[in-house]
Amino acid sequence: MNNPIEWNVELQERIVEFRKQANAIAELIFMILKPSATSHSIWNNLETLFRDNKQARIIELDHDLHTLTLGDLSISDYCECMKVIFDLLTNIGSQVPEQTLVTYLINGLSPKFDNIATMLRHQDPLHSLLKCRSILSLEERTINRNLPTQPLYMDHASSPTVLHVGNHNQNTTSSSCGGRQPNQ
Repeated sequence: MNNPIEWNVELQERIVEFRKQANAIAELIFMILKPSATSHSIWNNLETLFRDNKQARIIELDHDLHTLTLGDLSISDYCECMKVIFDLLTNIGSQVPEQTLVTYLINGLSPKFDNIATMLRHQDPLHSLLKCRSILSLEERTINRNLPTQPLYMDHASSPTVLHVGNHNQNTTSSSCGGRQPNQ
């Protein structure tokens, strides 16, 4: 990151994130601290605060995991998102079997992975999450290598679309040869 502008933008983003976290911590402290509170009561208040919404959080995270799709993510990023949600579920006491993770992984793939998804579905037993990630990463590299590069914009000098501008005169006949008369 040698560009000072990029460095400055990243620094500003980190400062904003730090302030958000500091505000959240301050709000939390005001919620749990009471005059003459003991460390034991503070701990119990914290535990109660974080465990109160445990079941709702499990439902929310399970839904996020179940509905996660590849979209525009790379296979690596997609698997990382799954791992983050899996870890959050594990941390609050909800175990997700690896076979379920593999099922969610396969079901969330985009259509360009249909062939490999079919192959993965028919494994008995299903591959591990790590093995599926490896297979899908290789397939992604193969697909990306074989995709033709397309320009982002089609209105450029080497565009396949041709604009024909000319004077249309009713007395002359023109052909598809750029307005030139055919040899007679």
